[in-house]
Amino acid sequence: MATEETTLNSGTSLPPDTTEVSLAAKSGEAAPDATAASSTAPDAKPDFRDAVSDVIKKATAPSSEVDGEGKVKPADPAAPDAKAKTDVTLTAEQQAEADKALPFHNHPRWQAVMAEKKAMTEKLAAQESVVHEFNQVTEFMRNNDLQPKEVAELFRVGALLKNDPVAAREILHGVLTNLDTTIGEILPADLKAKVDDGTLDEAAAKEIARMRFQTAHGKQVSDRQQQKTQAERDAETQTRAQEAHGNLLQSMQTGVMEWESQVKINDPDYSLLAPQIEREVKLASIENPPKTAADAVNLCKVAYDKIKGEMSKFAPRRAPVAPGPKQESSSLTNASEAPKSIGEIVTRGMGLT
Repeated sequence: MATEETTLNSGTSLPPDTTEVSLAAKSGEAAPDATAASSTAPDAKPDFRDAVSDVIKKATAPSSEVDGEGKVKPADPAAPDAKAKTDVTLTAEQQAEADKALPFHNHPRWQAVMAEKKAMTEKLAAQESVVHEFNQVTEFMRNNDLQPKEVAELFRVGALLKNDPVAAREILHGVLTNLDTTIGEILPADLKAKVDDGTLDEAAAKEIARMRFQTAHGKQVSDRQQQKTQAERDAETQTRAQEAHGNLLQSMQTGVMEWESQVKINDPDYSLLAPQIEREVKLASIENPPKTAADAVNLCKVAYDKIKGEMSKFAPRRAPVAPGPKQESSSLTNASEAPKSIGEIVTRGMGLT
């Protein structure tokens, strides 16, 4: 009862219905129905707990969930959960650990590599036809001794035949005139003068012109064939020379490496002398380039002997070791024998034998 009186006598004034509910709950009586009271009494005040709950909801609810009258909007059952709207951001280490748990064929890096491979394969497949056509054009030019400028002129005339036939006819008319003069259909100036003088008839003059053309054309074809054959021979000779030079360099390197390996075994100080030896070999190779593997090895030997001799001048001289007294010769002889027991080892170490 003391707690009840303190609550009632506190400075906080509660609504009548709330006081009645609290008293009824403490006395064990059934609390009156607040909904029924509010429905029967039009002037009844709202429940204090509902009012407090409504204020809390308004204060914590986002502005987008409060309507114009200041009331909290009811939750939309079709709306996704708020947690589903939050994007989970992983650190680089967490992402790496997550990727490790994936199967290999589902790993992001593997999928990226396969996508790059597929894109590159499709790109190469699309370029194969272009490369094949280009190779056909270049092979045709090479077999018929066509220069790039001549091929470009042929393409230009072909384009004019489709787009500007008049301009194409003018170009082709000049080409045909020169061609008729070359093959003898149009008489050259000297034969035409003889025909005009009556020295030759026109048929004989054309026959002479054709013979001239055939002779000149045959010589041109023969010259081109000889030039082509010579170019092929030169290319083959150059290829052989390059192969021979490569084989010579390989044999030189092999011989020098074998010599160097043997010297390293016999001379523990070779690693210290190697920079000076290499410098000496380079200078000697410029003055007298080696022509065989034996020459290369000989250059290395000469450089090694030179540097070794120069460095030996700075090496400290070892003091001579004086021979021991004669009476110790027997002990030395005995010391060379293998000890037979631990005691013998100790006595030898202490100098007692």
